[in-house]
Amino acid sequence: MELRISIEDGDDDALAGLYRRLARDPDLTYRTRISLISAPPSPGEQGGAFEAVTAVLDNVIALSGLVVAVLAYRQARRRGDRPGTVRFELNGAVVTIEPGAETSADQVVDALTEDGPRPGEDAGRP
Repeated sequence: MELRISIEDGDDDALAGLYRRLARDPDLTYRTRISLISAPPSPGEQGGAFEAVTAVLDNVIALSGLVVAVLAYRQARRRGDRPGTVRFELNGAVVTIEPGAETSADQVVDALTEDGPRPGEDAGRP
């Protein structure tokens, strides 16, 4: 499965920083291939900005570990930099986490794998 992660409205280094953090983690990269995708350059530019981080994963356990790492990165950035909106895409399912929103890795994984409600939706639990 291929997970696509993007950060919208963050500072220019947010996505590159996320990639560096994920690519340096041997527990994540042991069974996951992580790549940084460049956006096409605008007319007159030498090169484009980064568009997304992609991760090719073997199973839901690897997906869970990656989501935990992304949420930890987001939490660390919240202290000083503009965290931006984090967007996860997997097999047509999209989960968007706005700045300031609180969500757990379980909620994100469940929503991406269609095992539960999207973050922010009522889970229907008492």
